Amino acid sequence: MSQVRVRKVERIVEANVVDAVTTCINTNAEVDSAIALSTNSELKALISNSVVVEKAKNIVQTPEQLKVDFSTSFSKNMEAMVNTNVNNLVKQKVAVINAIKEGGYKIQTGSIIKNGIAKIISSETENGFKTAVNTLMNNVKNEHNTVFTQSVANVVKDASVAIGFTNVSLVYSDAKVSVIAENNQGEAILTEVRIDRKTSKVDLVSETIGIADNSCNVKLNQLDKELEKRGIKHKESKVKWTGGDSWLPTSKKIEKKIKTKKKTKQSTSTKKSLYRKVNVNKLKN
Repeated sequence: MSQVRVRKVERIVEANVVDAVTTCINTNAEVDSAIALSTNSELKALISNSVVVEKAKNIVQTPEQLKVDFSTSFSKNMEAMVNTNVNNLVKQKVAVINAIKEGGYKIQTGSIIKNGIAKIISSETENGFKTAVNTLMNNVKNEHNTVFTQSVANVVKDASVAIGFTNVSLVYSDAKVSVIAENNQGEAILTEVRIDRKTSKVDLVSETIGIADNSCNVKLNQLDKELEKRGIKHKESKVKWTGGDSWLPTSKKIEKKIKTKKKTKQSTSTKKSLYRKVNVNKLKN
């Protein structure tokens, strides 16, 4: 028998994301550097007079939430300039730049921001402006997505070790990070941190492997508690049992590997496989 859980996750503590977040650059410093090089005094004056509310540095937001926040921030900044006597293109440039400064994006390549902002500022037409914005935001999104999935994977790794699955490896691919955690009893938990490139939604999917009793449910409950201790909070959970075979393709490979290590075969009628899927909403302290 196999169990599926679908949960929404609200937040994560950045302090536990050692590798991914501490290597990120100061996004707003790169923005300010690009603005300083601009010769557009009108735009620079508007930006300097803007009220920008930056996010706390320990927040790592989901890509999906960033899209919502960017749109909200852009609209807010445009409204703040409604009575300003400048052309609409300049207003849009200011609104986009301020929205980026308020976004709290986690990226590791400073030139993406600096060069992207420079192209936005120098654009002379509406189409040129839109192209510059789309190019910059796609580059920023891709980098932030990578940091986000790595951040979640690092927390899952620590949580897995805490419940006795101490042999942990991380496998990276384009759209996901797989956390493979094994214990000394020939059992494993596979957790995949997935991202949908079109919708920017992130799922956290866990499955137990090689567990021959009902403790699969107990072990994933323990994992949930450890994730919560480390800042990942669940907003909702949906559970269903699906059957005895491994659900994820990677799980099947891990199960085969575990079987070769065991001296005696376990009965397939008693073996448990637990599958869990998490919709990740927001990571924050």
